[in-house]
Amino acid sequence: MSTLDASIVVLAGSNMDLRPGSDGPGIIAFFIVAALVVVCIFLYRSLRKQLGKINFEPPKEPGGPAGGSSAGSEPT
Repeated sequence: MSTLDASIVVLAGSNMDLRPGSDGPGIIAFFIVAALVVVCIFLYRSLRKQLGKINFEPPKEPGGPAGGSSAGSEPT
């Protein structure tokens, strides 16, 4: 086993927890996740508001097929 492999094994097996007796991410991580949820809710509401302003129906042509000239016809 090379030195690099041995250092990877040591790092993988080491306990990175600096607080003895802790069993979870803690209250700070909870507040971070809760803040991200609140931000996502506001972004979602803003997106719905912006999408509500969009008209998804195609514009009606002023002349229509019954009368007038359309933009795609050739002059005769």
